[in-house]
Amino acid sequence: MKADIYTGFITDKVKVFGTGKNDKPFVLPKRVFRKAAPFLIASAMVMTACTPKQNDSRRDDSLKSIYAETIERYNLDRLRGKEPFSQEELKQMTANPNPPALTDFNFNHCPASVENFWEIVRNGLAKTREIQNSPRLTRAQAKEYQITAYKMLAQMTRAKGTKDKVDISDYNNLKTFLYFEKVLRFGDNYNEVLSKDIGWIDERDEVFGRYYKDYLALEKAADSYPGVERFARALYNTNDRFILSYADSARANDISRGILKDWLKKQDIKDKNLWYMTDVEADDYANAVAFWYRRGATVGISFGVDSRGNLSEGDYSPVGTIIIHELQHTMQKKPASAESPADNRINDEDFDVKSRFETGVISELGPTLYSLALEDRIYKKIHGIPQNKAVDYGQIQVGGQKISLGETALWFGKMMDKYPHKSVDKLLQEPEVLKQLDRWGSFRMAHAYRREDSGRG
Repeated sequence: MKADIYTGFITDKVKVFGTGKNDKPFVLPKRVFRKAAPFLIASAMVMTACTPKQNDSRRDDSLKSIYAETIERYNLDRLRGKEPFSQEELKQMTANPNPPALTDFNFNHCPASVENFWEIVRNGLAKTREIQNSPRLTRAQAKEYQITAYKMLAQMTRAKGTKDKVDISDYNNLKTFLYFEKVLRFGDNYNEVLSKDIGWIDERDEVFGRYYKDYLALEKAADSYPGVERFARALYNTNDRFILSYADSARANDISRGILKDWLKKQDIKDKNLWYMTDVEADDYANAVAFWYRRGATVGISFGVDSRGNLSEGDYSPVGTIIIHELQHTMQKKPASAESPADNRINDEDFDVKSRFETGVISELGPTLYSLALEDRIYKKIHGIPQNKAVDYGQIQVGGQKISLGETALWFGKMMDKYPHKSVDKLLQEPEVLKQLDRWGSFRMAHAYRREDSGRG
């Protein structure tokens, strides 16, 4: 209504609205308008004086809601040794970013220190304020910059009892860094900063990097159990692990979608549009997550799924289990580049872009076993086989030993029920799980040792 009144003052065309149910608006004649103008202007000034307070109140309520949702989404009220920033602190931070001098111009996605973290965040906040009046942005887009900035601040944590000592290895803090680094790089280019396609996962998605530390811990634990990697390699490198056939695909896809729905609920995954449907024959990235993290490019994951569950080389896996498998990989990815803090001092033009993540076959172990166990359950449901019975799907060769795929699927399904961790990589670190996998993968070494020992006779 304010806009109509102000426009009327300029054009001498002020509309008057009656109070009756069927009254129609009409334009004041010029002679009446000139006489009534002082009173209309006074009325408009009163409205203008009242509106900011109402807007402030609505904005505060909106920010409180965003804050509460973020705390719940990241479980920030259940942390030990860490805590989120208060709403008052965030309000002060957005109102007065107080940025230090900006010296870091590398778009390299790796905070070098706590000081570097705050340099990027506070300068990103200042940039957000600066572009609010940009002619390139609509009012809604400018507001989205503000709201997103607040969301990214609300997910930050610090050490309890400190003012701003953030852990730059926390996945939530890393993603806050990524967002404000992007704002500094692209400014009011809305498409680069905030536009988001279906199947693109970035720092705004909570699922990205959630369990990357569990994966790093698994890699370290596996160093003490060399048989684990040998077993992982044997399992992942055989297509026999795809135990369902395309003949069962209609029912299997349907059952798997129900499993996916339950899994997403258990995982508290509320992010939307995490994958897009595609065709494996036309899309090189189908049924896989492509992780983009190199210096100079925006960090994110693209994730497409063949709508029928078709894999390459004629294999098949249900759509729901493919999605679970790939989202487990998404949780393994550290939301950062593979650079080290020291690399931050190297200019873009001097940087040798060879630094990359070397995840290896251990990253496939948990998601592959999880898929095998789920698909075993789907097969039994389709064919009316008791869930506690091992099915003969064939065997995998691990060194000098053959291991039943059906027995493996049944065993891991029991481990999933016994250790209902949300992180599959944490499940693998349970001592009885790790030791069993090591025994399967170490058969060749043990067999060779016994043969060598008996030869000495």
